[in-house]
Amino acid sequence: MTVTDDVISMRGRDIRLLRAGDGQPLLFLHDSWTYCWLPMHDRLAAQYHVVLPIHPGFTGSSGFDELDRMEDLVFHYLNLLEVLVPS
Repeated sequence: MTVTDDVISMRGRDIRLLRAGDGQPLLFLHDSWTYCWLPMHDRLAAQYHVVLPIHPGFTGSSGFDELDRMEDLVFHYLNLLEVLVPS
């Protein structure tokens, strides 16, 4: 399976996106330890188009210093979804 590793710019932040698979999109938000592509992502990508954005401040993504509260991270992902799925 081919995993693409891209960086997009969004609202002054660089966001690293790992993607693979076909089918319905599946947004996978990682925890503090699994911010890389793992075998479980391959299994998901067998049925879905998996999009794994790397949280701000983790390898390849910037903007951690702009997040003061959990709500800031929520708005970050709402903004990302607007970029990934334009209306």
